[in-house]
Amino acid sequence: MNHIQNDDLALVIRPNVENGKWQGTVDLNAIVMPNEHLSDEDKEELIYMMQALVICFSKLNSDEEFSQQIQEELVRSANSGAFRFTVLDQDGMPDNVVSLSEWTHTKGNA
Repeated sequence: MNHIQNDDLALVIRPNVENGKWQGTVDLNAIVMPNEHLSDEDKEELIYMMQALVICFSKLNSDEEFSQQIQEELVRSANSGAFRFTVLDQDGMPDNVVSLSEWTHTKGNA
């Protein structure tokens, strides 16, 4: 997977950079591609899931307890070797898309 296609939804984290230096803030941008195989109802459910992720991102900055829980889970995942950042596409070539499903414990509906 190395490009966005129909039915995809993506959250893009764009760092705010001034004079070549990251300012410590980001803009979140949502990309919702046209339906090809999904029903309108399915697409709405996926958009709802994406909105939940945006809320989680916001809570990282506003809820200290939530932020601590996420930090602890990140450390557990990193220590278990679950994170893999050497990303290759289906042909074994370098890719710029990381599949989060390799790291998450989410099953079924999120």
